[in-house]
Amino acid sequence: MKKNLIIGILSAALVMITSCAKPKEPENQKTTPATENSATATKPTTGPVTLIQSEGHFNEVLNSNQDRLLIFDFYADWCAPCKALSPLLQKIAEESQDRATVFKVDVMKHKAIAQKYKVSGIPHVVFTKNGKTVHSMTGLMPKEAYIKAINQYSTN
Repeated sequence: MKKNLIIGILSAALVMITSCAKPKEPENQKTTPATENSATATKPTTGPVTLIQSEGHFNEVLNSNQDRLLIFDFYADWCAPCKALSPLLQKIAEESQDRATVFKVDVMKHKAIAQKYKVSGIPHVVFTKNGKTVHSMTGLMPKEAYIKAINQYSTN
């Protein structure tokens, strides 16, 4: 009985770890860096959340919203907790649009941005104000944790 319980717990832990493990990119796959002029390209949104298109777009957002609380969701398409967080952040963005703006940053496409913000696990949510990080959270948190951070940092 104990042996089955231990095997079950270890299996569940392994599933959780592998669902957020970063897959190795094939060596023959070439990535094309985003050009700086892509910052002015169309910026797709998914409801009240805007998808970051390039490093230039990211910098443009950061520099043009100095007094506003910005929330950056660092995610990957293959990450199950990231997928669970996405609709929650959509709802939070709708409810908090007067106090904060939410953006999504794909860590597989924008590795330099992820490195700059020291993203070592995902989902990783960074709250910035006046171009500086004021708070961050790694992992899937309850809605209340995000709301609490918005309430605390949108008024400062």
